[in-house]
Amino acid sequence: MHGVREENGSIVREPEDMVRVTTDHFQGLFKEREIDVEQGNVFLEHLSRRLPEDIREVMEAQISLEEVESAFRRMGKRKVPGMDGLPAEFYVKFWGILGPVVLEVLKAILETGVPGGSMAVGVLSLLYKKGEVTDLGNWWPLTMLCVDYKLLAKVLADRLRTALPYVVHEDQTCGVEGLSIRWNLQLIRDSIAWVEDRGLPLMVAALDQVKAFDRVNISFLFRVLGRLGFGEKFIGWIRTLYVGAGCRVSVNSHLGDVFDLSSGVRQGCPLSALLFVLYMEPLGAAIRADTGVEGLLIPGSGGLRVKMTQYADDTSLLLCKDSCLTRSL
Repeated sequence: MHGVREENGSIVREPEDMVRVTTDHFQGLFKEREIDVEQGNVFLEHLSRRLPEDIREVMEAQISLEEVESAFRRMGKRKVPGMDGLPAEFYVKFWGILGPVVLEVLKAILETGVPGGSMAVGVLSLLYKKGEVTDLGNWWPLTMLCVDYKLLAKVLADRLRTALPYVVHEDQTCGVEGLSIRWNLQLIRDSIAWVEDRGLPLMVAALDQVKAFDRVNISFLFRVLGRLGFGEKFIGWIRTLYVGAGCRVSVNSHLGDVFDLSSGVRQGCPLSALLFVLYMEPLGAAIRADTGVEGLLIPGSGGLRVKMTQYADDTSLLLCKDSCLTRSL
């Protein structure tokens, strides 16, 4: 990165100025925003699926060494370490000694709700996407996290993944076992071919959310989890990893000051995609429940209409009337 554009349009190139401007930008992006609580309640009312009691009990059982070791074996190696500077290879070398100790540390964190200092802070590394290189909006923020954080998050993500089929509608294919984004593509392709062959009306509208993962309202996310039937203990474990979390930017290897991560799910956290899928579920449920939104009638289905497909934040609406688009938005 050779320069960063400030809000007033000027470009700074000195390392300390670039770090300052970048920190201000992402601190503002990850700042909690007010939401309409009453409107949120309306969306939550549309959530009808609940996590079965037996699955909830399994999800809240004490974590085991087998789970931690399984998560560790599947963790990517040769990755940039987090704040503590310890790469996964360090744990590989000494796992015979560290494994049981790491388990006890992670269990203590879940019991007390207090993560270690370096564990709670991620280093924000920026990956260029496209467009003007001095515009920070054209850089993708990826959080470098400590291995102990990623181990705990991966254990919880493994448990969460087993719960998704019970609470997430089949329209959403991200992270749900047995489903694939190919289903979304096949549905859209076959729907277009069907209506073209029969001269039927159809609108396919692709919705794009700007900075979707970064603008997740954490408080509302916890309300969604509660509404879907997740237990207080499991929600508390997620809260341990996300409430009070910190971040600091890295610009050309220069680190900025730590600031609070008050919104968003960390891109780089094993939990982020799954949590976002759950966060999106009220929107999907509201659209499906709205009788004023007319989806595509599936032939031979006995009257079933498909209104949408989702893959994380990518939502495609399949609508039969122009007025339905306005209503959906």
